[in-house]
Amino acid sequence: MSEAAFNSFNKPSAVSSNLFTVALRLLWRDWNGGELRLLFIALVMAVTSVTGIALFTDRLEKALLLESANMLAADRIVSGRGELPEEILEEGQARGLRTAQTLSFTSMAFSESGNMLVAAKAVSDAYPLRGEVIITKAAFTRGRPILSGPPPGEVWLEARALPALEIEVGDTVFVGEAELLVSEIIITEPDRTGGSMMDNAGPRLMLNMADVPSTNVVQLGSRVSYRYLFASDELSELDDFEQWFRAQEEWRGRFYIRDVRDESQEVADALDRAESFLLLGSLFAVILAGVAIALTAKRYSERHYDYVAILKTLGCTSSQITFIYLTVQLVLALFAVLAGWVLGWLVHQGILQLLQSILLVTLPEPGLQPYVIGALTAVICLLAFALPPLLALRETPPLRVLRKDMSQQKISDKVPYAFGILGTIFLVYWYSQDLVLTSVLVSSVAGIALFLSIISYLFLRSGGSAGMKAGNAWKLAMTAARRRRSQNVLQVMVFSVTIMSLLILTLLRTDLIDEWQAQLPEDTPNHFMMNITRNQIGEIENFFADNGIQ
Repeated sequence: MSEAAFNSFNKPSAVSSNLFTVALRLLWRDWNGGELRLLFIALVMAVTSVTGIALFTDRLEKALLLESANMLAADRIVSGRGELPEEILEEGQARGLRTAQTLSFTSMAFSESGNMLVAAKAVSDAYPLRGEVIITKAAFTRGRPILSGPPPGEVWLEARALPALEIEVGDTVFVGEAELLVSEIIITEPDRTGGSMMDNAGPRLMLNMADVPSTNVVQLGSRVSYRYLFASDELSELDDFEQWFRAQEEWRGRFYIRDVRDESQEVADALDRAESFLLLGSLFAVILAGVAIALTAKRYSERHYDYVAILKTLGCTSSQITFIYLTVQLVLALFAVLAGWVLGWLVHQGILQLLQSILLVTLPEPGLQPYVIGALTAVICLLAFALPPLLALRETPPLRVLRKDMSQQKISDKVPYAFGILGTIFLVYWYSQDLVLTSVLVSSVAGIALFLSIISYLFLRSGGSAGMKAGNAWKLAMTAARRRRSQNVLQVMVFSVTIMSLLILTLLRTDLIDEWQAQLPEDTPNHFMMNITRNQIGEIENFFADNGIQ
């Protein structure tokens, strides 16, 4: 770069373009010289590991949420004790969501020969939005799935209600003032959790929403549960709708919106643990990449002291030096992110191929979040591991052009390690979203790191005295190690903790399943039999006894 070019730095209009040109030329030169390739590979490795895991967990989480949504018959449910505003349903339809309605209440069902308290549920024609209803024509036979509720004028009853009412399929029952045909026996429905009083009040009686007015059962003061159901294949549409609903202050405390995480805490906890576990697993690859980035950046900065000194003699300021080298790193990171996204996609496809025999559902397409996580990981790695040694370049004195022994001394050698530790702690919390887990993990690793650093220090110290009695090679090695004792201890500590973490991850790879199994009593049954009549119990018990089945 000529002196005339640097004189133009004093012109405000030319500063940014000239500095950017210098940065690109420096990037091209160092890339061809091989100085930046290891840094690039380390960044690509970090982005690839995080993006690949994030893509897989994102698709798996969406699939699990869709499958778990079968328990709700929808992706989102708006409920309330009072009648729900039509505005909610209209807003969902305007946003392109599929909608349905349910209305639950308890009532007496009458026949010519008997009566019984039933848990009635009226459903709209679009019910269910997720899952399926299982019905049959004859009690205690295999059912068939159907993606709708009963048509107008008909009801579906649970099998246990038929003997009490002394009726069969094809007979009629009275619900309030309406006489309705019993056309099917209902075996299961997707959103009957069994936890509410209305679900447990009696056997299920399902009718069409259009028949509710003719029953004249729902009146002022009746205890009724109203629900609007919403579903969509686009998670963003559901999230936008939920944000709109929660922004309506006048509905707060009266109407509620829920998803499968709210309905089933067990499902929510399982999803969160799985996602955190996998992302924390990829964190160890990021730490390894970070160590490589830190070492490469330090080596890179040491090689550029002379170049920076020359730039300063030509009039370049410390802030301009910072701009040049930050531009080099950010442009390099941009290409590393793009390459990491592509490789991350291939990695996650490889994971899907390995698990295709146990993934029995079609995984939805991933969103943008995994790519954002990968890109931000690259930026954090640069800031935490590469930035400190590069910032040290700005302190290089111009006099170094004449005296090679002069270099910056204002930034301690321990600063890069401090930045790296802070960056790692941030990544742990970001991936886990759990302050307690982050605190425990960081405290444990800090204790182990302190122990390892003491062992390393004692080894170097004792090795020095032992080296005095050894050959020349050992003497030279120990002298060099002791001369850079602090840095060697820190590097041993970093690599030891990283390798230890990888070994722990290997040992705990089945921890999710083992933890779930440990929560169950030893005699928890793992096989079930259903639809057993009273006269079959004795025969089945004898069969179990003969075959040693508990």
